[in-house]
Amino acid sequence: METPFLQKTARAFYNKYGAEISKYCFVFPSRRAGLFFQKYLSAEIKQPIFSPKIETIESFYEQLGDKRVEDRLGLLFRLYKCYKQVVNKDETFDNFVWLGEVLLADFNDIDNHLVDAKKLFANANAMTEMTSDALTDEQRKAVSDFLRLTPKENNDEKLFQRNYFNLWSKLYDLYKAFGEDLQKDGLTYRGKQHSDIVEYLPKIPYEKVVFIGFSAMSKRDHKLFGELKRLGIADFYWDYESPLICDKANRASRFYVENVNQYPSEIHIAPNTTKPKVHCVAVPSNVGQVKYAYEILKKQQQVGLETAVVLSDEKLLVPMLYSIPEKDASERDIPINVTMSYPLKNSPVLKLLNDCIAMQRDYKKGEGFWFKQVLTILQHPQIQANFKGIAQEHI
Repeated sequence: METPFLQKTARAFYNKYGAEISKYCFVFPSRRAGLFFQKYLSAEIKQPIFSPKIETIESFYEQLGDKRVEDRLGLLFRLYKCYKQVVNKDETFDNFVWLGEVLLADFNDIDNHLVDAKKLFANANAMTEMTSDALTDEQRKAVSDFLRLTPKENNDEKLFQRNYFNLWSKLYDLYKAFGEDLQKDGLTYRGKQHSDIVEYLPKIPYEKVVFIGFSAMSKRDHKLFGELKRLGIADFYWDYESPLICDKANRASRFYVENVNQYPSEIHIAPNTTKPKVHCVAVPSNVGQVKYAYEILKKQQQVGLETAVVLSDEKLLVPMLYSIPEKDASERDIPINVTMSYPLKNSPVLKLLNDCIAMQRDYKKGEGFWFKQVLTILQHPQIQANFKGIAQEHI
């Protein structure tokens, strides 16, 4: 069996630097990669040493930042306040939330890619003026929905254009006011924090920062890597063992060429030579996919940390978990580590919450709750699983 890339990297660093690696910081694109690296490194260590710092790229930025990142809801309320002042439109917060989420994502992208916001919004505004008269009915409806226009505003051409231009022409002012409002309270948002760090790089508290396993990167990350390389405290390791990634006919190979040339590694890590085996099976349904995935797992001699099931759709997580029993045929526990997120909207908990809200909404003083709504809640799988005795007693 070939040695995993992270294990080879951990071994190479410990063999060369020994206990000195406690002065290093290892940065990974994800927390999972960092945990595996730590596991492999601990297996190599033969004597007690201080562990090196292991961070994700996001936590590394946060560690260098001097301002606190405001939470999502706090950002929305601040942006809403600035929006009312800059755009001068009296709109309820409920109606603004959707637009606010879009604006926060856009502002974050602008800072992550180190874009000149003033030039960007000036160009966008000029483009809007050129194309506004050529909007199709479908595009006009999309704009109307985006701006939350009333039927009167949408049908009146002058009112429509006024609302349309008003937002686009004020975007830079809104972006600037939002940043200033956060700054006066010593707060920031993630994208702004990262762009400030790469623009005014603070003192790095490590002897060396080692970046491992990155691929396609934003302009922000490129600038950070370049600055740390210029200071002589950065080292880089790229997981490009797949022949497909290095193949010039593959468009993704440009990341390989660019990264390896710009950010070379100080220690040579010998690549694996064995090509992976790929076996494709046609399965007609989503449930069939997870059922077949378990059949494959059953045939494995050992299912452990080197085994991963990658789902094509996050909705398949629950069916996949139900397909895997707690123990195998020989009564051994099957360890499962779920490392993906799962949207609340796909969770049975959301229906339970909606049922509880509906029951409370329909409550009538002096009459109580409607029995069918109570039964629906008592029969919910979450209630059955956690309060089985109580639920059964009241049904």
